[in-house]
Amino acid sequence: MKNGARGGIVARGVLFERGRSTFRRKRYLFRLFSAVLLAAAPLWAAATASRQTEFKVSSPEFEMEVDVQFYDGVHEAPRFYTNSNGKGPICLSVEGQPCGKTEIGNWIGSYAIVHFKLLRPAASVFPKLRERVRVIDQDEDLPDRPPFESAIAISDQLASDIELYGYSERSAGKAEKRDDRTWRFLRQELIYGDEQRPFLILHWKHTVESITLIDAIPVGAARLESLLNR
Repeated sequence: MKNGARGGIVARGVLFERGRSTFRRKRYLFRLFSAVLLAAAPLWAAATASRQTEFKVSSPEFEMEVDVQFYDGVHEAPRFYTNSNGKGPICLSVEGQPCGKTEIGNWIGSYAIVHFKLLRPAASVFPKLRERVRVIDQDEDLPDRPPFESAIAISDQLASDIELYGYSERSAGKAEKRDDRTWRFLRQELIYGDEQRPFLILHWKHTVESITLIDAIPVGAARLESLLNR
């Protein structure tokens, strides 16, 4: 990997494996934050996005552009790259490992990549993002997940966040491939610098068929601008 890798990545979601019985599935909570990157770098997918949402968040201290790309109902394990053209120099699998080493077979699910671009950083604050995430509601068939807080590294004004939900269909029959209706609602609070109060709240819905950004709510002096869905 070349020196000076840009941006940061953090991901969260559910990865679960199906056995022969639909009701005896083994699910794994999945969080992608690979040491393979050495230095945090933003990631892109090689696939073409199903949908896209763009908006800008501004406050007296900073201005940020947010670009969300959605990949719905994918029947192939996604690969993430450190180049926007979907190629090297680093490729990570859905497990956060180098592509080709621990690839998951017959993966079915959806994911979204959120790119943050800091247009006007605060002059007196070292640019950094934090997130607080908690489950608001979920399907009764899913395991409980406690709230968590983590950092989203920013380098050269760029950072990435991945929302992912899916499973590996190893032995289920064709009829079982389309019967998963589990869901999860999440609240994500984004915090800038060392502030305790978030500047933006995002609500997400995760299903196998799609990842949905339900709303984006600015907090305090922050303002939401140029919301565009494509």
